[in-house]
Amino acid sequence: MGAQMHFKNEQPTIFRMNIKHLTFATALMLLLTVFSVHAVVPDFTYISEDIVDAVWTFENSPYIVTNNINIISSLYIDAGVEVHFQGSFGIEVNPDAIFRATGGEDVGERILFTSSSVIWQGLRFISVNDTSILRNCDILNVATAIHCIQSDIEITGCRIEARSVAINCNQASPYIHHNPVIKVIGESDVPADYTAISIYDRSAPFIFENEWIQCSANHASNATGIQIWESSPQIVQNWIEVSSNNEVCGIKAEFSDDIDIQRNIIRVETSPFTRGLDFEYSTSTRIYNNDILIIGSSVNSTSGVRVDAGSSVTLINNILLGAGDGIGLAVIRSVSIDDQSGYNLIYNFTTPYSAGFEPIEGDIQDNPLFVNADIDTSSADYYLQSDSPCIDAGYPDWDDEYGTRSEIGRYSFEPADSDTVYIKEPDLRLPVKFYVRPAYPNPFNSQTRLSFELKSETMVRIAVYDIAGKMVEFVKEGNYTQGAHSICWNAERYSTGVYLLKFEAGEESHTQRLIYIP
Repeated sequence: MGAQMHFKNEQPTIFRMNIKHLTFATALMLLLTVFSVHAVVPDFTYISEDIVDAVWTFENSPYIVTNNINIISSLYIDAGVEVHFQGSFGIEVNPDAIFRATGGEDVGERILFTSSSVIWQGLRFISVNDTSILRNCDILNVATAIHCIQSDIEITGCRIEARSVAINCNQASPYIHHNPVIKVIGESDVPADYTAISIYDRSAPFIFENEWIQCSANHASNATGIQIWESSPQIVQNWIEVSSNNEVCGIKAEFSDDIDIQRNIIRVETSPFTRGLDFEYSTSTRIYNNDILIIGSSVNSTSGVRVDAGSSVTLINNILLGAGDGIGLAVIRSVSIDDQSGYNLIYNFTTPYSAGFEPIEGDIQDNPLFVNADIDTSSADYYLQSDSPCIDAGYPDWDDEYGTRSEIGRYSFEPADSDTVYIKEPDLRLPVKFYVRPAYPNPFNSQTRLSFELKSETMVRIAVYDIAGKMVEFVKEGNYTQGAHSICWNAERYSTGVYLLKFEAGEESHTQRLIYIP
């Protein structure tokens, strides 16, 4: 344990008084009370210095953190451990260090990070070992819960409740999936900007099947579900909920490229400025099969999807449902709507499209007929009624999981004569072309992650060449299924320099430049 110190609570002091002045019964009762109280006070493990190699166990829990702590090489936290911060402190995981907090699914097996008296400063990961993980953790009463800086950690099964930002990604590609709660509640009396997940500076996280991503703010503060800046995330099959008294936005992207937003439910409550999705100077963005819902009372300054200066997007099979006012699809200035776009439903806006913009092929304007479009999340159900106009009305070349033409919106509809087992949350992504994401990080100092997506099962060949065109390493060859894939290339055995990475998928190919700086 090294710097870790384990102290037992000292024996409580008995009042200094002469026992002979008490009756025997009174003295006995006093002694029994003192010892019984002491017996139920738990032992604590106090942590005040940096960690070299340690395991925090259930037997030594709870751990009381009384200083800012650095993890120098590794920290493993067992199921059921509680970590309490006695001040405005945090834990920083240093470059190449390993941090693994792996709780269980049952209540008593989850790992708790919290502070009852102050707002602590969260967990900060800086270029850490990519085997680091937060699994089945409760991270509560914190300013910014998780900072991922050049760190591709896994965050799963966690309940995160923060006051400013829940997860911050900076040059990072974490895998954020199957978390029951990722929540920010902004309560400051001073106007501020609050964000559930913040993605900056060439980050490419995969945000998948999170049950509840929420951001809310009071007073004159702004709230955003997912904020994207100069990054390329994949956001697939999440429920995103945003509310504020000032400006709200479900997903906002600026100066970004190669974004996937697929099969999400995105609900934003009306405010003076309301946007379901908002894009500025963001290109190659794919928006497929989402339910984008404006809920609450009518407000003029409302857009289901707003696409502004210098952006290019592809919109296919989305439902945009308004609250009786505003614009469904607001297209402003120099914007490109991909010619593959279409087959969206836009309903209950004053103006379905902004002035001068023509409806896209296959778009319809009709009530989607959800099972229950209630504003109350406990009763809302966005599956489609049997007479919904969205059924078999989606992109003609796409099939749903039942083998029929795709639906418009988040959920597929099971035909009455189908023998397929009912699937409530289908893991279905429908890429329309082969594409390769920029390698990340690049430049890199040991290994870089290579990510690509296929429109169908294909033989893939990946090789690295030097700048003269000579093959340096044959990385991978094999059949890959439809969807997203990712592998890592380790260049430690090679010299500093520029390399060319070549992907071949069937008859298609892609080449990109890699810069290795050890």
